[in-house]
Amino acid sequence: MRSVAAMEWLLARFAGKRRAAAMMGDLLEQREQRGAWWFWRAAAGVMLAVAWRPVLGFVGAFYVCNWSQSALQMRTFGIHAEHHPEVLWTPTLMTASVVGSTMWFMFVYAGARYGLRDHVTRLSLGIAALATTLIFGWWQPLVLALCAIACIGLIATAAISRGYRRASLVVTAVELSGIIALLAFTSLGSLYQSHVYSGPIGDREWRAHPSIVWVWFAVWPLTTSAMASTCAWMHKRLMGSDGRTVIAD
Repeated sequence: MRSVAAMEWLLARFAGKRRAAAMMGDLLEQREQRGAWWFWRAAAGVMLAVAWRPVLGFVGAFYVCNWSQSALQMRTFGIHAEHHPEVLWTPTLMTASVVGSTMWFMFVYAGARYGLRDHVTRLSLGIAALATTLIFGWWQPLVLALCAIACIGLIATAAISRGYRRASLVVTAVELSGIIALLAFTSLGSLYQSHVYSGPIGDREWRAHPSIVWVWFAVWPLTTSAMASTCAWMHKRLMGSDGRTVIAD
């Protein structure tokens, strides 16, 4: 029975406690007639049906977040950028780059897990599109005006609609968790690097201490995992979904 309880607990992480208990109850009722082999095969199928969306969503969101962060930063600060920002614009565009990449992560992850009709999915798409538009056209007055109007529209929507008001809390929590996790894991990576090799590191040092490479490689997956966990936790408590993952949209 411990294995059944463990399966139900794992299933509840994706489907919610009530739906997981109902599904496991249905399977247990048929176990006596169809046998243990059928039960575990059916339980594995149910787990796959509810888990593939968040797993695939996380993998896709991870790569989209990396790609968008690189693209947005290169668009603004790369050597081949058409327009380099002035000093006053630099912090604004840096913030837009961080927010944009995080919201693209949120859009892909929440869209895969909760569906395209979910408030968090739609709000994260709106913020991501706004940040991206600002970065790709910040020097044009028309683009700035459109971004200002869109920003006011997003704020008004979040203030008027209860669903989007709660969704704004979810995306804010995810943004903060991403920043905190990145700072924390980066600090730990720096401490580990200093512990293993305190001097300047070049190609020779990287080859001599491969563990440093793996530690720095783990920073971004750990950061995005913290963001995904925060999204699932906040969505479960604020969006009234019992933490469940949609099976079809």
